[in-house]
Amino acid sequence: MMLLLVLISVAVLIGLMVIALKKDQERRHKDMAENNQTLPPITLQEPEPEPVINLEQPLAEETPAQHLDLSWKERCKTLRNLKLYPEALLAAQEGWPQLQSYEQAAVTLRAMIRTCDSTNLEQLNKLLKMLYQAACEASFLYDRPSGQASPGWQTVAQTTTRQDLQQHVFSWQLIGYKELKLLTATDIKKMIQLWGDPDQHLSVRSLADTDQ
Repeated sequence: MMLLLVLISVAVLIGLMVIALKKDQERRHKDMAENNQTLPPITLQEPEPEPVINLEQPLAEETPAQHLDLSWKERCKTLRNLKLYPEALLAAQEGWPQLQSYEQAAVTLRAMIRTCDSTNLEQLNKLLKMLYQAACEASFLYDRPSGQASPGWQTVAQTTTRQDLQQHVFSWQLIGYKELKLLTATDIKKMIQLWGDPDQHLSVRSLADTDQ
């Protein structure tokens, strides 16, 4: 009999606890509804990617402005290495009338000819004419007959101007190439391919003397 009473008491206590818990849960839901409390949404933000460094990307090339303190010759070489050929030609002209000025201009023009499209005959013809002109001017200013010393560039600067050179016509057919020291075998080959064989070969100086 006692055991039955104990079991009944335990069942009543459990029931009361269940009812109390249920009421407490209902009260909490009611409070949350009244206060409009909602759990914040969970968002997963991807971390910002780290900057990627391309180790294979070459450093920016130096600009011509970084070489303004160089001599005209070094500046010409630097610009030519950067493939800035028109600027390199201008730098070479700064050294006029030195023979090295013509030599650096010739090297630059050959680089331009190598990069010229072989089908662009107009551009190739223009570059070869510039090269031939440079070779003729250099020969006119510095080549002398055997036994005569070549003048120094300071003497040339005092006795010759650009306008003086423009008065002479340096013709491929009249002058040819054999007396032009500045031209290489490759230069001559290209000129013959484009212009044909010249009629004769004379020194620029001798031809200029006959014009006077």
